[in-house]
Amino acid sequence: MTAKLDRPSTKADVQAAIDRAIDRMEKFVLDREAALIWKVIALQVTLIAAIAGAQWAALLLVMQHLQWKP
Repeated sequence: MTAKLDRPSTKADVQAAIDRAIDRMEKFVLDREAALIWKVIALQVTLIAAIAGAQWAALLLVMQHLQWKP
């Protein structure tokens, strides 16, 4: 065993371990949130495109079936 493992833990050792754990947790959460934000943005763009396409199709359908003349 090494000398580091033979000695008892100090307050500084515990605090350093806690700080490392908090840093890892923050990075994990921020990575997940960033991924979720991009998924939401992609979904919003898709929905906007679908609504615009449906409106365009409805407009063309109405114009063609009512024989609209400008």
